[in-house]
Amino acid sequence: MALSWVYIANLKGTTGNTGTYYIRELANTDDIFTLAPGVYRVGAAGVSNTGLPLARYGDLIVNSPAGARTIVFQTNDLGIVRAETRAFIIGSDNTGSFVGKKWRELTTNARGLPVNHAIDVWTKEVGYNGSFAISVSSVDAAGSKNPTNFSYNLDHETQPNGATVQQAWASHSDDQGAYFRSETSAASGALTLWKRLMDERMSPALNRHELLYQEMAAANGGKVYTGGAVPVALTFDDYPRDFRDRIKPLLEARGLPCTIGLSSKMYDPTSTVIYAGAEGTTWAEIDAWPATITIANHSATHGSATDRLSMRREIVDGLKDLRAALPSKKIYTFMQPSVTYDDGFNNGDTLESYANTIAGHMQLGHHGYVTGTRRTANMATSCPMVGNRPVQGLTRNWLDTKSGIDLAQSRITSARAQKHGIIIAAHADRFDKTGQATMAEITAFFDWLKTEQDAGRVKVLTLEQFAIAQYGAPAPVVDNTVGRTVKVWDYLNNREQMIYGDTGQRDISASIAAGYTNTAGTAILRRNGNIVTLTINSLGRSEVGTGNVTVLTLPSGFRPEANRYDWTFRDLRCGALTSGVVYITAPSTPVDYLSFTFATNDDWPTSLPGSAVGTIPFK
Repeated sequence: MALSWVYIANLKGTTGNTGTYYIRELANTDDIFTLAPGVYRVGAAGVSNTGLPLARYGDLIVNSPAGARTIVFQTNDLGIVRAETRAFIIGSDNTGSFVGKKWRELTTNARGLPVNHAIDVWTKEVGYNGSFAISVSSVDAAGSKNPTNFSYNLDHETQPNGATVQQAWASHSDDQGAYFRSETSAASGALTLWKRLMDERMSPALNRHELLYQEMAAANGGKVYTGGAVPVALTFDDYPRDFRDRIKPLLEARGLPCTIGLSSKMYDPTSTVIYAGAEGTTWAEIDAWPATITIANHSATHGSATDRLSMRREIVDGLKDLRAALPSKKIYTFMQPSVTYDDGFNNGDTLESYANTIAGHMQLGHHGYVTGTRRTANMATSCPMVGNRPVQGLTRNWLDTKSGIDLAQSRITSARAQKHGIIIAAHADRFDKTGQATMAEITAFFDWLKTEQDAGRVKVLTLEQFAIAQYGAPAPVVDNTVGRTVKVWDYLNNREQMIYGDTGQRDISASIAAGYTNTAGTAILRRNGNIVTLTINSLGRSEVGTGNVTVLTLPSGFRPEANRYDWTFRDLRCGALTSGVVYITAPSTPVDYLSFTFATNDDWPTSLPGSAVGTIPFK
């Protein structure tokens, strides 16, 4: 079929008249389907004309005064920054009637949508296919699921049977996923909920999270081992003035560290409801607090955020601003405020909260450790910490009331029995208020923590230290201070267990008692593990002794666990007693020899007797 240009109108008016390119401005009251052929300018006076395909400035081109007619509307006024034009066409029947006819878009490739056109309400539109670039945030429809509406390309396809399918491709840094939905039935035209086909959002978040965790661990000296003490993270939310005046002096007097969660907008009364709790403090003052007080990101405004942009402002930008305000503090953690984020997050109460939501990905992707409201097996508010990291999103145990303090003490004790760690928390402004714990009660709790820590049953930590803590000690631990020992942590009994120990041979000849000095007697002592060997050579006397005559006394760390008896080379009775005394019964003047090998239950010696004979073997 041959195509040719068709004359529509003389856009410049009559011959010799430069005029304008259009006949006149369109009015809102015009019936566009009865206009004379030509071009009509659509401006402020006609943008609301109900005959237009959409309310935008542009040009309306009418052709053919009779018979089959076509009208074209084109615009580049899309309400957002764009560099392309959209064009629509509508055709009449052979009599020129437009009744029952619909506008069709001519340019449908990568076109944009108005600011308030959410991807979740983009419904079935019969008659054309297209790809739509959604490059601005928009409002979710009620009950909207994924995808969240920011930086998506939407592929809309009307199939030959009239059914509609759509695919959305996310291009934002926090969401690289692909989504799909289709009609539930061709008759209804309703579309199913979005289903994720490809989940790539979690990968970059987890990669960043792992690197941040490693950086946090390195900044805090590597893994923190608590021996048999239960790891307890002490945290506070908001209210830096009350914390400074009421809590900080108590903690510093007892040598207890803590972490306080702060919001980056806390000094802006128009942005946050917690402004009053920050008045009277400054960023510079907080930045100068000692290293035993660390800072956690507590969101920007302590407010709810349900769309991607506002969540990013709260979680990501809040962290950035907090780090800028506190340059001396290394901020690696996020403490979840009690607010609403995107659908399914629920203050971080499950694994899925972090795996399947934008808020969860943002928190993990920008922090080394986060708190939430997750509980472990059997609804426990603590988590196992034996050779593993504490769970992300672990809930906290609150101290704001007297019952909360009592419960925290009980849970800390239970956590130690289970080899668990626990996070406790409080608001510094609550104490001495009606229905809340008193300052005397929280002071008594701090005293209890101090006592438990001094006894080796509790280890109070910052949130960063808690995130890298576990029971026990590095394994193995090689110590060359007193001989050579190798120790590992016995998790069953909450103690160090020596798996190798050797004092090497020690010459203790100088310890031989008077009366045995007429010959060059030698005494060589060695402990290997819990086995002690004593060898005495060339032992003589100037006169015969009577009764049990002490040869030497073994030092602590080398004494037998039970009395041992034997015979010397000269068939004289000899013994090694639990007191450490080594004796011969009625020793004679001829040179004699004796040796003992026995087990000891003494602790490893704190110092070595005598002098070394050779070196300790490495094999």
